[in-house]
Amino acid sequence: MRKRQTIIAALGQKDVHYGVGAIPDGGRYFPRALLLLVEACKAESYDLRRGGLVVSYTASPRGYTLLKQFLSYAEAMREILPDLCIGISEGFVPARFRWFGLRPDLAIDDQAAERALERVQGEQTYRDEFKRLRVT
Repeated sequence: MRKRQTIIAALGQKDVHYGVGAIPDGGRYFPRALLLLVEACKAESYDLRRGGLVVSYTASPRGYTLLKQFLSYAEAMREILPDLCIGISEGFVPARFRWFGLRPDLAIDDQAAERALERVQGEQTYRDEFKRLRVT
């Protein structure tokens, strides 16, 4: 089975767990501003997790451009949420094809998403990680 490389970005606040669902069981409500960010930056797929928001882009020139836009909007969002942190990771999802080419897939690589969420809680090195991904 062929695989497609993806770039995973995660947004969240340090030491904050979000409640996923109607009632945030022991966590905070998810900031609406982050959800608006996903729509503005045209993420291919996204997921809400206890650690934060996870978005996925295909590793392509268009994906890098959209990720760069996403990162600039996220940095600007720090005016509203000053403790907002960002993490980036690489992942792979199965590439599924149809008659006319690659079929869109809404899957997110769970291991890559967890690595990105760990980087949200750790040192903020997402700019260096983005530059490294861009070179390859």
